[in-house]
Amino acid sequence: MNDSAPLAVTIGNFDGVHLGHRAILARLKAHARAAGATPAVVTFDPHPQAVLRGHAPLALTTAPRRTELLQEAGIDRVLVIPFDRSLSLVEPEAFVSEMLVRGLGVRAVVVGENFRFGHKARGDTGMLATMGRELGFSFEAVPLKELTAARSPPLPSAKRSPGATWRGRTRPSAAVTGCPAASSGARDGGSGSDSPPPTSTRRRTSACRGSASTPDTSPSVRNDSSAR
Repeated sequence: MNDSAPLAVTIGNFDGVHLGHRAILARLKAHARAAGATPAVVTFDPHPQAVLRGHAPLALTTAPRRTELLQEAGIDRVLVIPFDRSLSLVEPEAFVSEMLVRGLGVRAVVVGENFRFGHKARGDTGMLATMGRELGFSFEAVPLKELTAARSPPLPSAKRSPGATWRGRTRPSAAVTGCPAASSGARDGGSGSDSPPPTSTRRRTSACRGSASTPDTSPSVRNDSSAR
């Protein structure tokens, strides 16, 4: 894979890479094919809430496992942006024009319809659609109802045999993630820009294998993985 190829990106944490995430990834790959671009996920380390609120949600998977799951879902590159206070002050317009378009050469952006970004979460899907028309990248906001439907496991049926009922969190977790349930027992934090870049890994073909996202608006990007 050519690391200088144009990118089609989605942006977010993607912890667990559940079925709602996979619905976005499927649309991302369609845009990538149409644009002749490489599908990529842009994520942040540490989790933005760890910087802005002093704590982050408990992670379902470790950062390396998240990268594996994204690759198994057909994502060729995972780009990690070190998140700090200065990045949180970048206005959404600058993030799109300087970071995504000028910095990464983005040709397509796909996010959920409730996606917000930039200083004070002022950026939204309407802004992305407008800037896409102005700057030359395609854009899609995946409807929330599609993401919710993908994440919702079917309710147990009264007609099922006793042995088919859910026990604890195992069956719902597998239904939501699309993978066998597993517990990583880790918080998806990180040391930001002080972390050494992980080595490149080859994208796996299995959908689920093994155990269970600056002041000058140009923060460094760590290429967390690149399938070759």
